[in-house]
Amino acid sequence: MHPRSVAALTVLLVALAPAGARAQHESELDLGQTLLHTELAFTTPFGPAADDDLAPGGSALVGLWHSLHPDIVVGLQGRASLFAHEDGDGQLALAADDALYAVTGALRLRIMGTHLDPARGTGPFVEVGGGVAFSDALDPWPVLEVGVGWGIEAGDVDVVPTLRYQHVFDVGSGESRLIGGHALVGIGFTFADPRDHDAS
Repeated sequence: MHPRSVAALTVLLVALAPAGARAQHESELDLGQTLLHTELAFTTPFGPAADDDLAPGGSALVGLWHSLHPDIVVGLQGRASLFAHEDGDGQLALAADDALYAVTGALRLRIMGTHLDPARGTGPFVEVGGGVAFSDALDPWPVLEVGVGWGIEAGDVDVVPTLRYQHVFDVGSGESRLIGGHALVGIGFTFADPRDHDAS
């Protein structure tokens, strides 16, 4: 082989090697990254189906998310919410049946996901989920949750402001103040999200 051809082939192989390594790394990332997400939210009855006696409260969420693609993340999460209500004297009170627990599966679509960024929890997203909810009576209700949020990189953690709507559906299992719609304004924290420096 001519020396110039050997030199040209060497230069080509050297140039392609980093691209091949990046492609392999991106392929490994697309096989899935698992993220831990926690969230605290202000929660209030919302919409025409909300009970007038139910007062605002708060909720806590923990979930595991797994990326299927830079744009697509699926998750399993549990949420516990506690509301106040007005008693017969018009005073706010707490009761065991004002606690709502929900377990949902969810699909998150990342609007700006890209192969060039290994992170799977940053940027804007829309999310939809469904599952089962119950109170202290353990009567199950179907629950639907939709939301939007934005993951903001803060060191090794993503800080995630969110806005969500949760709806608990009545299936004839008995009256409850928890049946109806709830609006949630939250702040979340996502852990174990890959960074560029993790790949170097």
